[in-house]
Amino acid sequence: RAYAGGWDCAGIKLDGGRAVSAFREAMPDAQHLTSGELAQYFDYLSQSAPLEATTQALEHFGIKNSNDMATERGQAFLAAQALTQNISQCVSIQLASGIDHHDDDWATDHAPAMFRGFDALDKLITYLKIYFPTVWGRTIVMATSEFARTPEINSRDGRDHHLSNACILAGAGIKGATIFGSTDDTYTRTTVNPVTGEPGDTVIRPPDIHATVFEAAGLPWDHLSNQNPVVLEGILT
Repeated sequence: RAYAGGWDCAGIKLDGGRAVSAFREAMPDAQHLTSGELAQYFDYLSQSAPLEATTQALEHFGIKNSNDMATERGQAFLAAQALTQNISQCVSIQLASGIDHHDDDWATDHAPAMFRGFDALDKLITYLKIYFPTVWGRTIVMATSEFARTPEINSRDGRDHHLSNACILAGAGIKGATIFGSTDDTYTRTTVNPVTGEPGDTVIRPPDIHATVFEAAGLPWDHLSNQNPVVLEGILT
């Protein structure tokens, strides 16, 4: 509040990187966020008529009662509202859970759980594209997990953890319909050319993905320099 009240010598001195200016400019949004008014965009149980934007989102994601909010579609709905109603610039949601299938339930449960997650992701992207194209035009989506699963079936008829993983990138600055990188017949990551995606000398690592996302967003990624990231230019538009 001291910085918001007016400029003083300390504020000017600390504003070399525009930290104080950014704080002051964000104050109105922060005050709006803490006012409680934004709850109306998530008020799916209200007996009164919800806002038009909320009704539109509820219908798109198929949310009919409070139980639906615990589903993958419910998570996607929350993300959509946060992004489109100026509530948050960054949202993290979980679209698949209970998929650590080391046992024989893998054969029956894993694929349906993944399908529901991908379906919810599709609904989120489609919603932004159709109803909020301006928001979609500045949004980047990254869908991934902390590890993958082995291609081989283990002794319990399930699948264990594996380091070779994949992710989905979509949105602003990202080239669509592109497969970048691969694994060989033993499910080991192959090396690629970061510009073309063809065979090369780069093994894709998490910091490379992070730097590429920052690059697509027009943000600096020098804070990742200690990990020597490589921007995957072939993924960018």
